Amino acid sequence: MRTHTGEKPFQCTVCNKTFALSGTLETHLRTHTGEKPFECSVCNKTFALSATLKTHLRTHTGEKPFECSVCNKTFALSATLKTHLRTHTGEKPFECSVCNKTFGRHSQERAFLRRCCCGGGLATCFRGSTQRDRRDPADPSRS
Repeated sequence: MRTHTGEKPFQCTVCNKTFALSGTLETHLRTHTGEKPFECSVCNKTFALSATLKTHLRTHTGEKPFECSVCNKTFALSATLKTHLRTHTGEKPFECSVCNKTFGRHSQERAFLRRCCCGGGLATCFRGSTQRDRRDPADPSRS
């Protein structure tokens, strides 16, 4: 019922974030304590969430339960399948706020921002600019 009412009576004593369920608060507290009670029986790596351990185990078993309906490629993570599907649809949901160039993956957008908009001390995106404009504005040979 709390889902519909928005009631969140369980509050974190560290950061004051509130939760609808006591179990969710208990899980959240691990972000502050660093507790990782779930251990992989293969490599002994530990995790804060049982679901994360379950996903991790696929690295050892090779299980890839998520299949692309277009090309039948399989993936260990549903999120990876979702990203992969964009190669078929052409969807590019990530956009540079400077030049509006779009990207299929957030990592591509971040790399572009480091390289183009923010990289090398330049705070300007050069998409659509001339070769002359692409030179470093601090370069004395530019004038």
